[in-house]
Amino acid sequence: MVTSDEAEIDIVAGLKPAIKKYLEIRTHIAARTKDLDAELAEFNAAAKQLSAYISAALTQNGLKNVKTDDGTAYTVTTSSYRIADGAAYLRWLTENQMWESVDLKPIANATDAIAEERFEAWLEDVTLRPDEPRPTFEQFLPPGLTRTTAVSLRVRTK
Repeated sequence: MVTSDEAEIDIVAGLKPAIKKYLEIRTHIAARTKDLDAELAEFNAAAKQLSAYISAALTQNGLKNVKTDDGTAYTVTTSSYRIADGAAYLRWLTENQMWESVDLKPIANATDAIAEERFEAWLEDVTLRPDEPRPTFEQFLPPGLTRTTAVSLRVRTK
């Protein structure tokens, strides 16, 4: 019979070459990326200068775009917003019912903590029979939320 320590040793021995190869490949990718970034630095700088020149020419001439035989240059205006005073903004949202102007996102760590607290409180109040199914973590989330989890692999060097 194989003990769990022996099984773990077998797994470690079996994965050692794959982990070593993974780290070699990752190191190679990092080195090549660094080389490529250095090689492209001159081109990126030239593209940035040309972009600034074209943008200034459009602005100076009051144009939003210019079409040539080789291509079209055009400007795009984007906006982003940050909440400087959360209480004031929430009060305005509530008073004006302007919920379409906000993107509500739960904070993962805080939401996990809330669900864990609700689960712990539930455990204190209940006695499960062996044949009774255990509730899922999702049942303890605040109303209206669902949870998606993903597992990713990370490998670090010694």
